Amino acid sequence: MIGLDTNVLVRFFAQETSAEGQLAHALLRQLTPEHPGFVSLVAITELAWVLARSYHATRREIQRVVESLLGWPALLIEAHDIVQRAAHRFAKASCDFADCLIERAGNEFGCSVTLTFDKVAARDQGFVLLSAR
Repeated sequence: MIGLDTNVLVRFFAQETSAEGQLAHALLRQLTPEHPGFVSLVAITELAWVLARSYHATRREIQRVVESLLGWPALLIEAHDIVQRAAHRFAKASCDFADCLIERAGNEFGCSVTLTFDKVAARDQGFVLLSAR
């Protein structure tokens, strides 16, 4: 098994044609269930952020990328079930993918709510706005 960094995933999913993009494509296509790649929560979170900020990916495009990772037999995804629930929540949420992942991870570990100062996230189920008032 090998670990995959965010930059490798970005180059693959952004379909870059650079030398690095071609190398990322070749690497990911060589992975098998017997010799898989590992994708951490941090890498998935960064991937969603980079695709949104640098490549102007839509929410739906980001969701498709995350779902693609989750369904790829040659990849082992850290906390697969939590990521899957976060992707499902992200489809209906106003907050970003990282916030969905934070809330779903907390929920998995028994948190009744996730407190936040983020007014956008606070509009979504599972979040409560923390206010000084």
